[in-house]
Amino acid sequence: DRRRHLRGERPRHPRGVRPVMFPKPKQVRSGALRRSARGQNCCLRLPFVCNFDPRTTVLCHLPGHARGMGTKEADMHAVYGCAACHAVIDGRAKSSLGDAIILEAMLRALSETQALMVEAGLITVKE
Repeated sequence: DRRRHLRGERPRHPRGVRPVMFPKPKQVRSGALRRSARGQNCCLRLPFVCNFDPRTTVLCHLPGHARGMGTKEADMHAVYGCAACHAVIDGRAKSSLGDAIILEAMLRALSETQALMVEAGLITVKE
């Protein structure tokens, strides 16, 4: 099977069984959400990485299924992060932090960022 893959052949599936294809989610893009990051404190705050400088804060898209050249997650899956933390989660800078610490920071930052966006009226939730 591996040799077929290396030759560029498509994988064979048992008769009647097809791989599950997930629909591509709609990409939410919002200039207002991206602009809202200006001057905010970094929500990632990666230990020994964060520069704590609100002047460098941007909307950092978290890694997800939309990986690849020129693709990124929707603006709803992004956090306020300083330039140093952003470089680490984008893979442009090396860090000795473990994956678990970085993942925990990303989840916490997503929660904090979305709470700030709701407070600012950028995200509304219907009741």
